[in-house]
Amino acid sequence: NLHSTCIADNICGLSNPKHLATVEYGPSANGKYASDAQLAFTALSPAFLTASSLERGCVNVVVGEIVPDDRKEIEEALERALKDNDIVFFIGGTSAGTEDLVYRVLESSGRLLVRGLRIKPGKPTLAAIVEDKLVIGLPGNPVSAYNVLLRFAIPLLEKLQVHFELSTSFLRHVDARLLVPAKPARGRHTFNPAYFIDKGVWVLPIEFESYMVTRFSQTNSVVKLKAGVHGFYEVGREVSVEVYGESKQFIVASEMLSSKILEAVVNVLNSIVKESILFVEEGSSIALQLARKNIADIAIISGLMASGLDELNNRYESILVSQRVVVVERSAPVNACTMYPQSSVWGLISNKYCRGLEQVKVRTPRAATWLFRKGYVSRAILSVEEFVDISNEIEFRSTIVAEIDDKLAILCKKDLDCKTIFKEMLTSFKSVTGAHIIPQRV
Repeated sequence: NLHSTCIADNICGLSNPKHLATVEYGPSANGKYASDAQLAFTALSPAFLTASSLERGCVNVVVGEIVPDDRKEIEEALERALKDNDIVFFIGGTSAGTEDLVYRVLESSGRLLVRGLRIKPGKPTLAAIVEDKLVIGLPGNPVSAYNVLLRFAIPLLEKLQVHFELSTSFLRHVDARLLVPAKPARGRHTFNPAYFIDKGVWVLPIEFESYMVTRFSQTNSVVKLKAGVHGFYEVGREVSVEVYGESKQFIVASEMLSSKILEAVVNVLNSIVKESILFVEEGSSIALQLARKNIADIAIISGLMASGLDELNNRYESILVSQRVVVVERSAPVNACTMYPQSSVWGLISNKYCRGLEQVKVRTPRAATWLFRKGYVSRAILSVEEFVDISNEIEFRSTIVAEIDDKLAILCKKDLDCKTIFKEMLTSFKSVTGAHIIPQRV
């Protein structure tokens, strides 16, 4: 069972605050985990996210039990939760699949008011009245659950006189121009995580699905795209943006990096840059676009995707960093290959070497390394230094299919102390990767 948390009765000066219970529903109810990834997901359980959000209100929140895919057990869990609480939240099991039983239980136990919202993420949402008490069903994906809490559940509780000192008031509402095309989900209002950039008031929505907790945590805003728009919102169009992160003035736009190169870059910039840094790791094509618009203070671009850099010579100093990419194979239960976004050099390499194999989407070489180490893919495109590291760690036979030599162009705005930044990067890169840096105008 998950631990219980409560708010003291007098936190808001009320003698009798409402009591809320959350019941989590899902595959981990049997105490077994299919993989480290599922274990990590459970550690980021939406039950804890929901409880921490609701605790901002004048309520006592009790995080209850995990219930398996069994209708009788769900009915019994609902009965126990209704006995001691005013409002009940079910988390997970709210879709329409054969094993998603919560809506069936609510339909037979009371009056089902809401089955599905026209929003993304968060469509599989429920609301019902059972024994004259409100029961809300949240999606099992953490980001979906959070979006429904902000857009639906917390405003509904406020209508029921539950006071929230902080609900959506922390959001800063602005209009900003799109840096890339954006498309709402068909028939649904879409809340797409994005990077909001103060310089020029731009916003960069990311490719996103509701299970991508890490992707959500890396952004600082949400773009609101209304349902009913056919096709794409074009580049430059003004859209409504909710900014939930702090304003970050120093912009780093980057190719997807290996863990060691990323560590070197972050260590150097954190030691030199005094402003708050927004790190936009979305691939070379995005980094090049932000450099051309004079938005990026530092841009890291693959040499294989660096056409047209000459036009930036009047604004940026540059150095080149050698990078070797390897395509490797191992025995695995499934013939699958790591497929990267097309905005990155890794995506170009994936197009060539993943043909004929099942494709497993990844964003960074760090994620691809983890999948290859665990045996979830048989072929992967990795940085050579990370491949060497895992070859020393694990016992499996692997084969190098191809080696690709690349160079990363690191661009630094001329109004910065580029000489110091490049000098520190030279030292840091050599210490963590042994990479060779060639000071050079690109």
